[in-house]
Parts: sequence; structure tokens; C-alpha cells
Amino acid sequence: MSRCVIISSSPKIKISFLRDEVLSDDFIICADGGYKHAEKAGLVPNIIIGDFDSAEVPSNTNATVLKLPIKKDDTDTFSCVKEALSRGFDEIIIFGGTGGRMDHTYANISVLSYIRSHNARGTLIDESNSLMIISDEEMLIENKCGERFSIFAFGCESCVVTLSGFEYELEKGRLFAEIPLGISNVITADTARVKIDEGSAVIIFSKE
Repeated sequence: MSRCVIISSSPKIKISFLRDEVLSDDFIICADGGYKHAEKAGLVPNIIIGDFDSAEVPSNTNATVLKLPIKKDDTDTFSCVKEALSRGFDEIIIFGGTGGRMDHTYANISVLSYIRSHNARGTLIDESNSLMIISDEEMLIENKCGERFSIFAFGCESCVVTLSGFEYELEKGRLFAEIPLGISNVITADTARVKIDEGSAVIIFSKE
């Protein structure tokens, strides 16, 4: 199954980056006014979901439009994620979920944890960073040599981590949520390895 891409309405989205990163077979869900970013990038959304407080309800579109009430528990992006999971997607990429309001950024990191709890992989991505949640698993990182890498316990008091192929390596080291020890490592191998033996963590790749 192809990836599901969610495009938010954040004004921080770089249209050129969006155009370059979205694949031709991606299933596209736009959150609220995110459909305007898609239009500028020449992308055609499959579904548009939102309360449309940041843009008018689209009328000239072939996409399925799901209008949400303004007073609701879920954010528009979270509603998009639930729609993607209900359709069986196990890889969800969220554009525009970082770099704007801090509360929205944190909410979207929490959404990554929700995605992981539903046995899927979620990634928040912008032109400089990508974030994901991993838990009780091993992950191989390929073709990112030279990129900065940070890891922090998330959703738990601590996590046990093994890192190989990094400037600073760990062998079953314990990272605590209140101590930012895992910041600003550097990937030094063509294939690096991250293993979470206990707990869960947010990992962040950052380009210079």
C-alpha cells in the first residue's frame, strides 16, 4: 500500500519542499486549509478534512470533503490521522506539523505516539527535520551519514537505548525524560542502528 500524506494548513510549509517530497502514488489527505498548499504544489488531494476555520470550504474539487464542527475534541490533523488509520495505512507522513504554534507542534508529536500505538509509523517532516516515535523495537537508519540525531524518552519516565553507527554510542543505556542527554548526536555510518529495549522515545533527524 502507498503512503498516506497529510498536509496541514500551517503557514510554515515550504511549497517547493512539499512538491519535491510527495510521491506520485501517495494518498493525500489535507487538513483544513492544507488543500491550498496542495494546490500551489500541483498536488491533488484525495480527502479534505477540517472545520474550515483557516480557509473556506472547497467547492471546486473532486476530493471527498468531510466538514467537522468547530467545537470538537480532536484537532483537524488528528482527524486526518484517524481517517488514514481507518483506511489501513501503516505509513503516515505529516507535512506542516512543526515550526508554527508550539501547542500544535507538541500535539502533533503526541499524535505520532497514537499512530505508533496503532501499529503504524508516523513521521512529522519539514525541510530541516523529521521526527518519529519508536518503542520496543530495532530500527536501521540508512543513507543519513553526517546528519544530526537526537533521542529523548517520550511517554515514559525513561527508556533503554542501544545506538551504533553514531559519534556517541550506547549499549543499553538508560535515558531519562527529564535529562536531555540524547541531544545533538551525529550519524557516522552509512547504516546506523537504534534499538529500544524498554520504553519509547521520540527521535529527531536534523539537517545542518
